[in-house]
Amino acid sequence: MSRLKSMRSLLPFCAVLVLVGANACGKGKEASSGMGADEQVVEIPFRATVGDEDFDCNKTFTLGSDNTQVQPKDFRYFVSNIKFVKADGTKETLKLEQDGKWQTGNVALLDYATTDSNCAKSSSPDAETRKVVRGVIKRGEYTGMEFALGLDDITNHLDAATAQPPLNNPGMWWSWKGGYKELRLELTVLSDGSAKNKDYLVHHGATNCSGTSPETYACTHENNALITLKGDPLSSGVKFDVAKFFEGEKLQEELTQNLSTTKQLGVVSSPTSWGCMAFANDGDCEILFANLGLTFKDAVGGITPSQKPFSLYSNSGTTQASDPSNIKTDGTTCTDAKKVATGDNCFVRNTALNVNLEVGDANHASGASGFPSHNAGLTCVSCHQSKGPGKGLHTFSGTVYKADQATPAAGAIVKIFNEKPPTSGSDTRVPVKQFVTDKSGNFYTTTDYLAQLTNANKEYWVTVTDADGSGAKSMGSSKVTGQCSQCHVGGQRIWINK
Repeated sequence: MSRLKSMRSLLPFCAVLVLVGANACGKGKEASSGMGADEQVVEIPFRATVGDEDFDCNKTFTLGSDNTQVQPKDFRYFVSNIKFVKADGTKETLKLEQDGKWQTGNVALLDYATTDSNCAKSSSPDAETRKVVRGVIKRGEYTGMEFALGLDDITNHLDAATAQPPLNNPGMWWSWKGGYKELRLELTVLSDGSAKNKDYLVHHGATNCSGTSPETYACTHENNALITLKGDPLSSGVKFDVAKFFEGEKLQEELTQNLSTTKQLGVVSSPTSWGCMAFANDGDCEILFANLGLTFKDAVGGITPSQKPFSLYSNSGTTQASDPSNIKTDGTTCTDAKKVATGDNCFVRNTALNVNLEVGDANHASGASGFPSHNAGLTCVSCHQSKGPGKGLHTFSGTVYKADQATPAAGAIVKIFNEKPPTSGSDTRVPVKQFVTDKSGNFYTTTDYLAQLTNANKEYWVTVTDADGSGAKSMGSSKVTGQCSQCHVGGQRIWINK
């Protein structure tokens, strides 16, 4: 499927509430953003369920054809280019409210995970949940709805540190070659077996990308899903059923298949035990792709793609909690609250903050005896960027932990290479740069070392070791951003084998 030139991804909750005159619970005002007389404000509930139960990190569920018991950890996804469809096939585009947090342009983020200990979702700025999409649509009679699951080519490769919310959400940043996790679903396996207590991760997005800027990026595997639903969107909500997403999947077997010669479909092997990372050779994705209506690679294992988890459902009883008549669709308003928010496009940065910094300098010496920096394990570039209040504009930063993934690794060595690691023999590569982490396990710089890369795509490979060079861990894929902490937060920390 070719990449959609609009944007993709969305999630479910209640139903679409149309606010028109006396039929809208007494809220018949027109939007103050110049909404025409032929337009109406709608709020579409997006509901996430597991079968008939609502998605909840504090519950356990049974999924897949092998009846694996799981506990959810995270569920978020992007939807874009939402349209209502008329009986004659013509379509009207929903103009999204530009709320400065959950919706921008034609993109909306749905978020069902809380930040309690069970969900373990990344910290600020995504502490809340979001289960609705709001906007303005032309009045009329509609028989269907469509939207894209994900983002268009250019939007998918924006700089997440400076993009408009919700595209600055750190938990949705995909670090490989730049881009986003357009759907993020994470579960912990509870059933007895070799995969017990392991996490099954679904990070869906475009893969095998090359280029040097949002305008020049091209991805071999776009992995786009256009969701088309039948029914009246003015009296319905959208539902995503996680149970249907995993229909036919064997979670226990998929997590451990790379340790065995037995494959679920006997076609490809999984490169990791994490779950579906959307790469072409990731066998964990075969059935999940098919259940989104996508073909994984070529025709695999005789599976016929058929979209299963998304559906419309009737919900005429949905109520409106607040008056939406002030909905803004032009995105021009910068409120005082937004101006002081970290990592917000309304923030006016004091140029005096733009000082040169690097771990190991006079401010923060590196190693176990050096000065400690702050906020270990959090997203550095939420503050240390052109739209945030952090001192110094970070070009490369993150936190390294010991093997327990809880203890900061002071004195760890982070090396950036211009070439791929050798497939065999000794590694004779010379690093472009190496950092020694400080007491907090942090490393950072304001110098653009990535500009010194000489390969065509300005990509780099990274290896992390303990202070004595032992416990080495390397990323198998290349990267094009130094914003390590955009991805390596929460349960995805950088750690050494010691």
